[in-house]
Amino acid sequence: MMDWFYQNGKKRVGPIDDESFKEAIISGKINDTTLISKSGMKGWQRFAEIRIHPDISSILPNLETGKQLVICANCNKTYPVTELIVYDNKHICPNCKPEFVQRLKEGAPLPEVLITFKDFNREIIHLDYDLKTKECLENGFALLKNNFWAVVWATFIVSVIFLVMYHLIPLLGTVANLILSGPLIGGLFHLFIRLGRNKYVEIGDVFNGLKGKNFLQLMLAYAVPILFLIITIFAIVLILAAFINLSSFKVNTLFNTAYFFFCLPVFLLIFAGLTYLVISWSFTLPLIIDKELYFWTAMQISYKMVNKHSFQVFGLFFLSGLVGISGIFLLGIGLLVTLPIFFGAMAFAYIEIFKG
Repeated sequence: MMDWFYQNGKKRVGPIDDESFKEAIISGKINDTTLISKSGMKGWQRFAEIRIHPDISSILPNLETGKQLVICANCNKTYPVTELIVYDNKHICPNCKPEFVQRLKEGAPLPEVLITFKDFNREIIHLDYDLKTKECLENGFALLKNNFWAVVWATFIVSVIFLVMYHLIPLLGTVANLILSGPLIGGLFHLFIRLGRNKYVEIGDVFNGLKGKNFLQLMLAYAVPILFLIITIFAIVLILAAFINLSSFKVNTLFNTAYFFFCLPVFLLIFAGLTYLVISWSFTLPLIIDKELYFWTAMQISYKMVNKHSFQVFGLFFLSGLVGISGIFLLGIGLLVTLPIFFGAMAFAYIEIFKG
């Protein structure tokens, strides 16, 4: 029956049939805040309030049971996760399994897994989480305790590489930093995420970000935001320099004071905005190394998921960050112990948010 309606921004969509309504849910056009209407319902209601409505349950029962929907890497169709097999982080549906197995036997190229925001959005649209900072930090500490030498050596290796890059010729070091930082940090996340899943790791896993198609995506995921931050900070410095220059001429004390009180809140707002973006994008590198996403897709997904419960993630990032940098006070060597706690806590947060 053509009796479903939903709001898409200021536009009303409908009437549409059950199949079109189901596709709108899976594709992400309808989310928990979308207003829904149907004949027999009392006006418009948010989708979150009616997701267990019998009519919706009959169309998409996974919404009621909480089963996760994932995409087959071979045919790009959506299935409940329990119906798919997993090989090398690729989900394969029963229909595609024979072809996929044949590819493995013949050594043929496997399906491309780098997917778009629209596709991956189908998998995460219904996911929710309750992030507990204390639990994540405790898990991070336990991970360090149970895998002490592995995580310390991995952190040491990456730290040495960073030190070498920073002590190169200034321009060369900057270029090397932009190119290698993302893949190295992504590789470190990869190691910690695998440990969080109780999987076997080797020290060499920290270099996985330097291999294959993920290298470019990890590089861009680090370099693009950094360049954006540099440009923004440079603009702030120019404004500040202009203020100092005006002050040196002693144009007018009242003018200088007014200019200062105008600039101060602007600077604070810009700083707050940059901090907000950095934390919102904090799971970009893990998503790329773990899910093999395009960098822009990963940034969008990270932003979307973090802002479902932004205060929880911001609190974890702030506290675990304090723990991470506290090693500086132990002659810097302490970072080899405190940084793994930070990465461990963030890895467990990632596993919780993205459900494994």
